[in-house]
Amino acid sequence: MIEKSLGEVTLALPVSEFLDRFLISTLKLEKFKQAGRTNTAQLQKWIDHHQNEYTNIVNFSEKVRRASAQLALVHAELWDLEDLVRSPAASEIEFFAKTAKKIFSLNTDRHKLKHEIDTELPSLAFGPRLYDRGVE
Repeated sequence: MIEKSLGEVTLALPVSEFLDRFLISTLKLEKFKQAGRTNTAQLQKWIDHHQNEYTNIVNFSEKVRRASAQLALVHAELWDLEDLVRSPAASEIEFFAKTAKKIFSLNTDRHKLKHEIDTELPSLAFGPRLYDRGVE
């Protein structure tokens, strides 16, 4: 479980949710910079603020390190597929359906990886989430 104080609010969340958010934010920053966006200071500040926590978590075990690396790859592929869904080619129903199926499959992979992380680093504050049910 990660607890972060935000002013007067403290958030507690499963480790996998923190890793998920951190990896998405890192990918978002990278994509924004590639696109030439300059309004990235707040996102960079958030990443910098949480970098040590991220490093400590992924160094907890080889299983967490591996799952986190795979989760980062899944996010990168999801980002690209979601861009395709927003492209003009997505107006073709067959293309859209095929891409949507890939996104659905990757999200299933994402949830399995998060389950692996939460199994390795369980949170006392949270019971199994819906996506944990039936995941081996």
